[in-house]
Amino acid sequence: MSGSTGLGDSLRDPVAYPNWMWVAGTVLAVVAVAWVGVCLWRWWRSEETDVPELLTISEAERRRYLGLLDEIQGRACGGELDGRGVHLAVAGLMRALGTARSGRDLEVATVEEVEALVPSWPELVDVLRECEKPSFAGSAPGAPAAADGTAGAPDGSGPIARTLELARRAVSA
Repeated sequence: MSGSTGLGDSLRDPVAYPNWMWVAGTVLAVVAVAWVGVCLWRWWRSEETDVPELLTISEAERRRYLGLLDEIQGRACGGELDGRGVHLAVAGLMRALGTARSGRDLEVATVEEVEALVPSWPELVDVLRECEKPSFAGSAPGAPAAADGTAGAPDGSGPIARTLELARRAVSA
């Protein structure tokens, strides 16, 4: 086998990267690690201390919400809604109002989350807390609310009347 070249003769010597490539790679890696570190540091140190201002609603919008509360009360008096239904309707209406006034989605937030997201509106938290237990309690099918919307309280201080009064305060706040 004369004249054949061996495997060692066909391999080239390795070419080393130029020094500027090592410097550029190191700088790029340091910048990436620093950027991640700064982002994590800012996230860790951030606090949501700014209490968001409530957006104002017009008087017409306020009257519309009060009218919807009157409609809920009328449906309860007519026997169309039971106590649970009233509380669910009021909670849904108040969550929609809270979303409109706070600019944050409160439709699916818990009462504690609403309290944290909108600390400047305790009236909303009060009415949602009032609606919470009856909304999850069962009621007898076809059991209407009392004719006056008080769920049987002779002095008008029943849970439905209290919930509607708290809701009116929240709308007016």
